[in-house]
Amino acid sequence: MKKGLFSLTNLSLKKREDFDLVYRKGKKFSFSCYSVFFLRWGDIKFALSIPKRLGKAFYRNRRKRILREYFRKEIFNLPKGYYIFSLFRKPADEVSEKRELEEIFIFFKNQDKI
Repeated sequence: MKKGLFSLTNLSLKKREDFDLVYRKGKKFSFSCYSVFFLRWGDIKFALSIPKRLGKAFYRNRRKRILREYFRKEIFNLPKGYYIFSLFRKPADEVSEKRELEEIFIFFKNQDKI
């Protein structure tokens, strides 16, 4: 994959079978604001979900935009071949969310060494 501007649409988990596969056979790790499910499988794919109980659509969409942008910037630093599904569990303030995202990506970078 070439560095530069690109869209995440071809890198997103879309099929129900893929979500089920990640839930059933994948590993789960919980951070303070997120639960991350991942499975070593084929190409890298990414999805995220924020439940309605965490706030209005404006808040949920903003969180998704922030996470998608962070993922877009860091995708070249991640090991290839993971299906990743991130689930927000509770609201976070801006500072702790940025720190949390960094922890998640450091975690995935270290998975390649295991």
